[in-house]
This record gives sequence, structure tokens and C-alpha cells, in this order.
Amino acid sequence: MKKENQIRLGRPNFISYLQKYSTGQVRAIRRKNLVLSLLRPRAQEIILDEGCGVGAYSHDIAKSGAFVVSVDLSKEALKISKTVYAISSPICCDVTFMPFKESSFDKAIAIDVIEHILDTKKFLSELTRCLKIEGVTIIATSPVASNMMLPLVKKIKTNRFFCWLLRIPGMSEEMPLRNIQHPRSLKANMRFFGFEIVMEKYWNVFHTYAIMNRYLKSKVITSFLTNLDKYVIPVSPLVCNDMIIKAKKHTRSRP
Repeated sequence: MKKENQIRLGRPNFISYLQKYSTGQVRAIRRKNLVLSLLRPRAQEIILDEGCGVGAYSHDIAKSGAFVVSVDLSKEALKISKTVYAISSPICCDVTFMPFKESSFDKAIAIDVIEHILDTKKFLSELTRCLKIEGVTIIATSPVASNMMLPLVKKIKTNRFFCWLLRIPGMSEEMPLRNIQHPRSLKANMRFFGFEIVMEKYWNVFHTYAIMNRYLKSKVITSFLTNLDKYVIPVSPLVCNDMIIKAKKHTRSRP
């Protein structure tokens, strides 16, 4: 495992944050429902959950009768996935070097994973290798207008004050942001590694859910902002905090 691809996880405060963020927020619940509706897991399918965290997605996918393989680099998160979500035999490994044979999975998801991986191409290459031809993948991440902004974004998102003030996901130093994705470059890389983009979805304009979760107590205002974000088409996807891409593998993995 390459040192630059490792993510330092496992501190109690971070694991507590991960549990709350994965399951309890309005944004997290809405996004999970959207991902599951796009993935459409079926009985007997073998589905890979990359960067599974505490196992919330794996748990819901398994309800469909599919066999879920959950992988993450955090041993502490995987312990919680066993006790809270009854995830059986999760695997601790680097998602850029996984211990699976070629074409092992029917489908795969990677939720809030790719922005923490330094080598995006190696991540996509490994994902392609493990998926079957015509296999479907769902990648969810937070886009940014340009990687030229990445140093500034990193400074903001690792600042304790902004972390407390905005509660924007991925701000912890224990889960460093390494490569925030530009939508155009991510889609180009996916096509290069044999994926056909089936659908792309952008939402959560200007971090409205972060504001709602932190400051608002009124159900009426919360409902208004939720519907505003849901139905108003943004001028540019780059102002959105969430990007979900559904893609299908149509060629063999590149070396």
C-alpha cells in the first residue's frame, strides 16, 4: 500500500462524526435514498461498497437480497459496521489496491471516497478491473470549480473554526481532502477507463443543508429550503455541494 494513498482514520471524535454524518442528517438521508434508487440492487447480485465507513449503505443494500462486500481503510469504522449494522466480514484495505479478482462485482458504489484519494486514475482503474462488463457504479462526491482552488479549500476545510461554523463534510484533518473533483475532469477520467456516463445529478446548492442542520429549528423553513434546493435548477453544477454520477462499464480495464 502506497503511503501517499493512506488515510489517517480511527480517532474516536472522527468516528462519532462519521456515524452522525452517514445516517442522521437530512442531506445524508436524502442522498442515500437517491443512491439506492439509482443503484437498484437485486437479489443474488454481488455489490462492492468502497469506503463503506460505518456501513449504513451496505446495510440498506443488503436488504434487497444482494451480497455486499464492504471495504474501508479504517479499522475503527469497520468495527462499528459489525456491531451497529451487522456487516459480516468487512475488509480493511486500500481502494486503489483491492484483493479481488478481475470482474468480481455486478455493481459498486463509492460515496465520499474519491476526493480523499490522491491518485484518481489508479482508483478508477482498480474500480474498472473489479467490475464486470456492463457493471454499474455510483460515485458521489463534492465538486469544486477548479483544482487550482484545492489548496484554498483544504485550508478552509481543515480550519477548526470553519469546521464548527459550517459543518461541511470532509473538513476533519483525520480525513484529508486530497483531490476534490472538477465534474468535467472526473467524467473524462471515467470515460478513459471504460465507463459510459449514464446519469449525473447535482444538488445541495450553496451548502443549504449545512445551514439547515446547524442553525434552523423551524420545520417550515427547513422544508422550504429543502424544496428550493430540490426543484430549482442551479445556474452551474459547480455551486452545488453534491455530485452523483451513475456509470456503466463497457470495456475492459486499462493497464
